[in-house]
Amino acid sequence: MLYIEDDKNLKVYAVLENVVEIETGNLYGYRLVSRIIYGNEEGSFAEIANRELKMRIEMAVLEAVRSANKSGVIFVNLPVSVNIESLPLYGKNVVVNLPMGMGLKNLYIYRSRIKRCGLGTALDDFTTIGYELKEIMFGAFDYVFFSDGFYTNANKKDLKKAVELIKYYGSKVCFKKIDTTSKLEMARSVGAQLGHGFLFGYEQIKAQL
Repeated sequence: MLYIEDDKNLKVYAVLENVVEIETGNLYGYRLVSRIIYGNEEGSFAEIANRELKMRIEMAVLEAVRSANKSGVIFVNLPVSVNIESLPLYGKNVVVNLPMGMGLKNLYIYRSRIKRCGLGTALDDFTTIGYELKEIMFGAFDYVFFSDGFYTNANKKDLKKAVELIKYYGSKVCFKKIDTTSKLEMARSVGAQLGHGFLFGYEQIKAQL
């Protein structure tokens, strides 16, 4: 594993994966991912030990997206170092993705903070039919992102029921990492409204530290 402790030889890019409407193929927005190159190796955000450096990277990536002046929804992961209340500075079209694994209590604490900022929320990495669905209160989130490892292995009948339930409560369903036509067909057949992944393309923008 590569551990990054300073910004020497560090390059950061904002990767904008296209999020499209499944039925029409029309561009809906972008999912933001940081790409970090340290020397000749690609690293991950988790490998950065310095909190101040993490903050600079997150701010640089958000600023790069704002400078790109993209229309449509911008989906971002919950920031590690940047204060949530500062996110509206980077655009009112921001939706913050909250990982399902953080637990129900934390989900609703962060959801409330994000909503007070006037931003949208997404429940990320939805992975199980057997979860107590009623406790999640799907209508509380604007979007629900299904993990590709989940939707490619789940029973299609159960998957369709879960998608219908989530849509019934007013959340839009997005399938993650669609990189094959079979994944696209699965998303279409169970009623997912949105999808992102390399099948739909992406754009890379340099972020200045």
